[in-house]
Amino acid sequence: MSNLISNITIFSWYNKNKEKESFESIKINTWEVICLVWPTWSWKSRLLADIEYMANCDTLSNRKIIINWTKTKEDYNFWFDSKFTSQLSQNMNFIMDLSVQDLLKLHIDNNWIKDDDEIINKIIYEANKLVWEKFSKEDNITSLSWWQSRALMIADIAFLSATQIVLIDEIENAWINKEKSLKLLIKKDKIVFISTHDPLIALNANKRLVINNWWVIKIIKTNNDEKQLLEKLKITDKLLETYKELLRNWELLK
Repeated sequence: MSNLISNITIFSWYNKNKEKESFESIKINTWEVICLVWPTWSWKSRLLADIEYMANCDTLSNRKIIINWTKTKEDYNFWFDSKFTSQLSQNMNFIMDLSVQDLLKLHIDNNWIKDDDEIINKIIYEANKLVWEKFSKEDNITSLSWWQSRALMIADIAFLSATQIVLIDEIENAWINKEKSLKLLIKKDKIVFISTHDPLIALNANKRLVINNWWVIKIIKTNNDEKQLLEKLKITDKLLETYKELLRNWELLK
């Protein structure tokens, strides 16, 4: 069931003023990270909703998205039961009274995966690499902080989810390691769409889609100059993380 998608193509559309987007189509492969950047009130959620639904001229935007060059979502209903994407919102709150281990076992049983103890330990290990405050499989999911919850779900999606398209809303607000999170998802043959205001995340992406008034007004491919800038931003970001850690430990900043 996994790895049925190798690429998707998003076709351009017209807004309510009959203006066409600046491209004919965008082809996006698995392993690619695409960032959505936008000014205030740009309605980025419209594009994310179209991707989540794998729109086939049947949404408010009348946008069309095809899979593997030629197929629409209807061609894949048998395998995916119309579910193509996993989504991580800014708010991650669990309400079930379960341990982390029991939650992961539910997901494992739903996906018919063997060696559940091994994969549970792997997911928790990888999730704990994304946060500064560790948790265990015995912890109740309702006791997890929102950044622990988000780290857990990122690792869960990477190792358990059959869906290959991941939509993430502003990961920079989650207090988790942003770069490690993206690398974990890419290793698992995912297409990652992430809305962000963070330049470090944006420059880790292969492309940026600039959105305004529901439509893509510009496509920017990350170039070599930006990649060099990214290395400088990583140094700055690491320095900020060091100071944050000092603050958490009640130490003086020097």
